Amino acid sequence: MKPQKSSKKNKKKSLKKNFITAIFAILTVGIISALSVLAIYAFKSGTRAAYSETGEARIREYLISELGFNSAAVCGIMSNISAESKFDENALNPNDSGGTFSYGICQWNSGGRYYSLIDWSEKNGYSMGEMTAGGITVKTVPLQAQLEFMKYELENVVSAKYSELKKIENTAAGAEEAARIWAESYEICAERFREKRIKDASAIYWPKYGADTLERVMDFGKMDSQEMVK
Repeated sequence: MKPQKSSKKNKKKSLKKNFITAIFAILTVGIISALSVLAIYAFKSGTRAAYSETGEARIREYLISELGFNSAAVCGIMSNISAESKFDENALNPNDSGGTFSYGICQWNSGGRYYSLIDWSEKNGYSMGEMTAGGITVKTVPLQAQLEFMKYELENVVSAKYSELKKIENTAAGAEEAARIWAESYEICAERFREKRIKDASAIYWPKYGADTLERVMDFGKMDSQEMVK
């Protein structure tokens, strides 16, 4: 009889040990899975935050999320804005043609549109700053206000071209066409400046923003955990 008791006792110990081992294994897998998800989320959030801090990224995000442009239109517009200001919200040309100056990401000129930008921004509650360069002092406008004013002009001043840009073919050729339309109808820059903007739209910005790159997906938070680990 004693050996039988010992056998039952050992069996109970074995079952208990196996049960504890199974519970530990389940908890370990759960913890590892949770940590993996957190790591992916942290990577995703950190990369998006770092990328979105730049003026270039904020402008591009606005063109897509608020203005509804496809990648080709964005490439054409970004090529123009780069040529105008290098995406610097406080870019100032104190010696523009005819004794005027131009300011901001789209170089709104003091012949009229700069003051429209200032008036619109003040009426919509944006705080103005001030800067001095090239012997002149001008009011400065936050990037968000400049983007909202751009939207206002597109909807109320050049609405036909805005509609045309929203229908642009989403190809490298479409990017060039968007650059041409923006240069002629929104920036209204001299003809001698247009060719480079058109070429850069397809040669520089289409490879950067027209393809499915990690940056392009992540800055809008559209990549899920499965895509992140591929």
